[in-house]
Amino acid sequence: EALAAQASRLERENAELRGLLKGQRSYYEYGPLAQVVAPVGAQFTQRIVINVGTEDGVEPNRPVVIGESTLVGRTTEVSNHTAQVMLITDQMFAAGVRIIPPARFDPASSEISPAVTAEHVSYGQGLLETDLEGYFGVGLVSQSAHAEEGDYVVTSGRSGDKELLFPPGLLVGTVESVSSQDIDQFKNIVVEPAMNPQDIQEVRVITDWAG
Repeated sequence: EALAAQASRLERENAELRGLLKGQRSYYEYGPLAQVVAPVGAQFTQRIVINVGTEDGVEPNRPVVIGESTLVGRTTEVSNHTAQVMLITDQMFAAGVRIIPPARFDPASSEISPAVTAEHVSYGQGLLETDLEGYFGVGLVSQSAHAEEGDYVVTSGRSGDKELLFPPGLLVGTVESVSSQDIDQFKNIVVEPAMNPQDIQEVRVITDWAG
């Protein structure tokens, strides 16, 4: 049984590794693998320049990921051969997100359990951003919504009937802490990013998606 379990684990890990090496999934379309060629430094900003551009099918306001689906930011200014990327930790960045328990989300495949969208379950949804004090977190999460330390934070893809800049299911990070006071209308949620800006070397731009 131990050998069977180990073989199953290795098979799963190999499948995940193949997915990371492939760098794409059937319902995402990616630009070429891009290298970070320069940081863009300024107070309160976190941005990088990558070596792909319009010649590679890259446009402004496209999600940028590492691996298959870990969100690092979005494209802003794009030239023929380069693009500037606003990282998720930049104070100008914002995204609609959903907070999902680990049992309901698989980071390797970005699959969200159907239970998350069930009408009788209230999982936290809100706006991901970095506030003026530098806290990276999710705002506008209802007091009655589910949100706990260790939960995953993923892009929601939609806000009501409006389609947003990001497809659903891109991993942003994990909930580091949840707090609130009786007088607060919303929960205060601090997020640990899934990516470290200092470690980013190669990324892909999602140029189109379905689902």
